[in-house]
Amino acid sequence: MCMVTSCGFAAGLDVVRLLVLKSTGSRCLLSDELSSQQFLQTMEEFLCGAKAESKNQMAVLRMFANIFATKHGEDLMLKNFEWISAKLEDIYKSDNRTCQIALATVLLNYCHCYSKNPSEDACSSLAIHTNRVIQLGFDNEAKYRVLIGIGILVRSSPTAHQILSSSDVISTIKALKNITDHVKLAECAGIVVKEIEKSDHF
Repeated sequence: MCMVTSCGFAAGLDVVRLLVLKSTGSRCLLSDELSSQQFLQTMEEFLCGAKAESKNQMAVLRMFANIFATKHGEDLMLKNFEWISAKLEDIYKSDNRTCQIALATVLLNYCHCYSKNPSEDACSSLAIHTNRVIQLGFDNEAKYRVLIGIGILVRSSPTAHQILSSSDVISTIKALKNITDHVKLAECAGIVVKEIEKSDHF
C-alpha cells in the first residue's frame, strides 16, 4: 500500500484496480486482517480524505467494483459493507459522470452478493442508496445500473421483496417509467416496479 500512497493515481491506484481482478493479486493485498484494514485505510484517503480528487475517487470506486471478482475481495466488501456504505456519502456530492457510474456499479455488485444471502439491514441500505442515486439526478447510466441491482435483489428472497415493497424506493423508481430520453432506463424501471409490486412473488 505504500506504493499507492507515494505514487498517487497513475502509478498506484490503477495498478491496484487491475491486481484485485486476479485471485493471486487479491490474496497478496488482502491476505490477513491487518493487510485488509491497511488496504481500506489507504483507499479511504483517496476516496474521502486528503487525496480525494475526482480522478482518485473514480479509481477507488472502479477498484471496489473489480474487487468483487474474487472470493477474498467479495468477503472483504461484504464484511465492511456498513463502513464502505458510509464512505460513499462523499461521492453523492460529485457531478463527475464517471464517478457516478462507478458508484452505481459498486451498488449493483452489492445487490448481486446480497441476493445470494439477503440481509435486512443491507437491503434497506441499498434501497436508500438507490433512492439517492435517482433523486440526486445522477447520470442515466448510473440510474440504470442501480435499477438492475434492485431488480436482482427483489427477486432473491421474501426478505428483500418485503423490504423493497414497503420502502420509498418504489415511488422513486415509478417516476423513471415516463422518461423519454433514455428508453432502456424507462423500460427497466417498469420491469422493476412490476417485480416489487407482485404480492405473490414467493
